[in-house]
Amino acid sequence: MPSAFDRPDRIIVCELYVGEPYRGAGLAHELIERAEGRAQAEGCSELVLSVNVDNERALRFYEKLGFEPLRHRMTVDVANLDESG
Repeated sequence: MPSAFDRPDRIIVCELYVGEPYRGAGLAHELIERAEGRAQAEGCSELVLSVNVDNERALRFYEKLGFEPLRHRMTVDVANLDESG
């Protein structure tokens, strides 16, 4: 399987963040619409993004826009590796 960055058929949205005072104003929706427009203009078949599993508000927002979970990305704190066994 090619790297996520070697896929010319997708646009990846990285680190979308709207500051607290501006949330609910439609900015995130506008940014996603722009990314969708760019994906269509470039002939891409996918728009991909990452969201933290504990960010319930963002998860609901993206699901409402039609995004679906595809992968699980797991992390570990390197400092705790020696302690966990």
